[in-house]
Amino acid sequence: MEAVQRKMVRFVKGLDFRLHVDLIELSELGWLCVRDRVKYFQMLHLFRIRNDLAPKYLRPNFVALTCIHSYGTRGSDLNFHLSRDISVSTSSFAFTAVEEWNGLPNSIKSLNHLGLFKRRLKDYLLSNYA
Repeated sequence: MEAVQRKMVRFVKGLDFRLHVDLIELSELGWLCVRDRVKYFQMLHLFRIRNDLAPKYLRPNFVALTCIHSYGTRGSDLNFHLSRDISVSTSSFAFTAVEEWNGLPNSIKSLNHLGLFKRRLKDYLLSNYA
């Protein structure tokens, strides 16, 4: 996938087919690298789950931190509980998505409008390229 993406960057920008494509070229086009696109779609799923825009059967897999304890920690009302249960693989969607979600800035996690969330999330991920 990454090789195809690099080829598309070269095609769109009219670059030589042997030229190295870096994150800077992707950010100039406003494109996310493959790894960040996966992260982006994981965060969109969690946003929909958190705001009751996803099917109800997905909700039990994601427990808000406020349901686990009542300590007033930073962002505890916005974060999910990261299960250390042995049955949950560290490479599973539930584990990696919650880990990434909890790492987002609170200013992004607190948004309630899907369109605004998408824009801010993409801007945040692209800001890591510079």
